[in-house]
Amino acid sequence: STLLPNADTPVGCVFGGSCLLPCRFQPNSNTILHWNKIFKTDRKKLEVHSYYDDQDQLEYQDPLYEGRTTLFHDQISGGNASLGLARVNLQDQGRYLCYASTSQETFVTLTVRERNRVLVHTAVFLMLEVLVKGGNDTILHWVKKNGKDVQVHSYKDDQDQLGHQDPLYKGRTSLFNDQISGGNASLRLARVNLQDQGRYLCYASTSQNSQEAFVTLTVTGELNLHQLQCKVLPRVRCYSLVTPRGSMTSPGPSTTTRPSSEDKQDKGRWWKQSGSSM
Repeated sequence: STLLPNADTPVGCVFGGSCLLPCRFQPNSNTILHWNKIFKTDRKKLEVHSYYDDQDQLEYQDPLYEGRTTLFHDQISGGNASLGLARVNLQDQGRYLCYASTSQETFVTLTVRERNRVLVHTAVFLMLEVLVKGGNDTILHWVKKNGKDVQVHSYKDDQDQLGHQDPLYKGRTSLFNDQISGGNASLRLARVNLQDQGRYLCYASTSQNSQEAFVTLTVTGELNLHQLQCKVLPRVRCYSLVTPRGSMTSPGPSTTTRPSSEDKQDKGRWWKQSGSSM
């Protein structure tokens, strides 16, 4: 049976796990399927997964869902358009629309619940002390190195510059703006999820000098408060303060490292692309 257009199917998913968003349709010879996440407030939508011409079509898939969605291809001809969603995180919560070429629509409302004692609202502090003292020419960029550069947080002209911030980090990052003039470039990252794992670059500059530091954040199943500290004096020295359930990696307190030539090239490419527009 086909659900009425306004009848939502509730689905509860476990944080960090996989879940199924159900959808059935009346199959025909030219099957077209679209899964979208929809928003009531601004009427925008995110493209989650599409299928036509007998294959997945992911060119316009939103990066939030990259590598996490699957259809049951061997069951589509029988009318099964259900979507598998892996590595569920808090950002996945919301209302989804399954649309088939036979003009059938199914709405699914997804909620994310905690697994055991997962603390999904924990904040991570990427602590960084840099040699930038006073003046209004301080520029800070936090970037995640993930094959391509993902813009996490920027600061310029005495204020945050979030016009190019990646949607993954929207509303979750903050600097200690009143302490930047004293050399504190630390980033606070709230509502940590598994997608936050990876290597981060902090780039700081003034008219006199520039510095950069790399830190690696690892998120495990149960999150507690983490702190990672880096000092750039002027080479990069990183050390971590980690609570038992979490894991953050760095070169260690006795190791001094310089950014690799590859990282420098990556930063240069990113700076050239985004710096002129800020």
